Amino acid sequence: AGVIYLELNQVDLAIHSFQQALATDPTYKHAHFNLSRALLLKGELRTGFIEYEWRWQCQDIPNLIPSFSQPLSQALAQPLWNGSNFSGLRLLISAEQGFGDVIQFIRYIPLVKTLGGENGKILFGCPTSLKRLFEGIKDVTLVGDDISSAEFDLRVPLLSLPRILDTTIDSIPATIPYLFVPTDRLVDSSNEFSQSKTHQLRVGVVWATYGNSPSIHKRSCPLPIFVAC
Repeated sequence: AGVIYLELNQVDLAIHSFQQALATDPTYKHAHFNLSRALLLKGELRTGFIEYEWRWQCQDIPNLIPSFSQPLSQALAQPLWNGSNFSGLRLLISAEQGFGDVIQFIRYIPLVKTLGGENGKILFGCPTSLKRLFEGIKDVTLVGDDISSAEFDLRVPLLSLPRILDTTIDSIPATIPYLFVPTDRLVDSSNEFSQSKTHQLRVGVVWATYGNSPSIHKRSCPLPIFVAC
């Protein structure tokens, strides 16, 4: 019932349903995960991100954890970072979920930096296709999605950072912009205009997600809507 309520956007009823299920079986992993979705939708980020840790127990859900997330769900020798000072250590933050999630949650890296002191180092394992976008992030070593050869002391999944940093609605990192184009990749806009037949600004729009997930309609916007604007 909780999933149906969630599909109908009746979030409070969904939360109540999932909590009832967990009262009966506290180890019901799918109820925990779906409860996290409902709590996050309601803006209850602290408890929502705590419940969201159950995602690692729900790898049977199709498309939940993309292939580039898999290494962090395995038993690696390095311990998980708990938010403590990591001065003098190397912390690997590894991307997970879809590209949109990675782009949104990378905003947490500057907060993590403050906990590394002067000698703490951050490595970011991200999909290779996103490395170019993240080249402008200072003091971060990009290692791509293959972390097998990376040397690090601690590790943490990217989407665990909001829980570790005790995020609330009011403390979501909101420094805009937080992504910068490297200077050697900047395009001379005047040259772009001169090559354009209309001499108008050309804007690229990402209007659809990838894959064939049953929920793709929730994460994509029909192109005609953008054309109409």
